[in-house]
Amino acid sequence: MLMHDKKLFIGIVVAVCVVLVGVSFRCPQSSAADAIRLGDCRSQHVWVYLCGLTSDFNDTKEKQHRALLERLGNKLNICFIALKPTHRCAQYHDMLCWPHESDEEVLNTYREIRERVGKTRVQGYIGFSNGGFFLNRLVQMVEVGIPIISIGSAGYLSHAPYDNTLYLLVGRQDPLYQTHAIPFYEQLAGSRIVTYFMPYNSGHELEMGSLEAALRSISALSNEFASI
Repeated sequence: MLMHDKKLFIGIVVAVCVVLVGVSFRCPQSSAADAIRLGDCRSQHVWVYLCGLTSDFNDTKEKQHRALLERLGNKLNICFIALKPTHRCAQYHDMLCWPHESDEEVLNTYREIRERVGKTRVQGYIGFSNGGFFLNRLVQMVEVGIPIISIGSAGYLSHAPYDNTLYLLVGRQDPLYQTHAIPFYEQLAGSRIVTYFMPYNSGHELEMGSLEAALRSISALSNEFASI
C-alpha cells in the first residue's frame, strides 16, 4: 500500500471512531416481550421501570411512557428495562399490577423483579403510579441500596427502619398531589428515608423534564450509591 493510501485509510478509520464515540446504541424494539430495553442498549447505566395499572402492557399511555424513556435513555446514555407485570389484581378490576397490599406481597414482588433482572447490575428503580406505590412500600421494608424514583404515586408511612433514597415526582394537576403526595412527603421528612420532593406542571403521567432532573441529580451523587 502506498504511503498516500495508508494515510487516507488511517484518516477514514479515525473519522469513523470519532463519530462512533458520540453514538448511543438503540435497543431492538419488541412490544411483545416481557422485558423491553429502551434507550442506550449498551450502556452500563441500567434502570428498571415498573409501569402503572393497565389492562394491556401496550396501551396508549404505556407506549407513550416507553417512547419518553427511549428518548431520555439515548440522551443520557441510560438503558431502561421496562418490565411487564405478571400479576393481575382483582381489587383493581383485574388489571396488570405490582402486588403490594401486604408485607408478604411486597417482598414477593421484589423477589420476582430481582429474579427477572438476573445478574444485570441495576443502578435504580423507577415506578409510575401502581409501580410507584409498590416502591413506596418497598423502601419502608428493606434496604434497597440504590435510589428509587417514584412518579405519580404516594403512600402511608408505617415504619422506616432502613436508610433509603427516594425521589418523589408528582404532577401538580395529578389528583394525588394535594390529598396524598404532599402528606406522604411530610411524613417521610421525619424518617430515615432521604426524600427529594419534585412536583412538576403536568397531570398523572411521566414528564421528561422532571425525570431527567432527578436522574442528573442522582448521577451527581452517584458516589453515594453502589450498583447491585
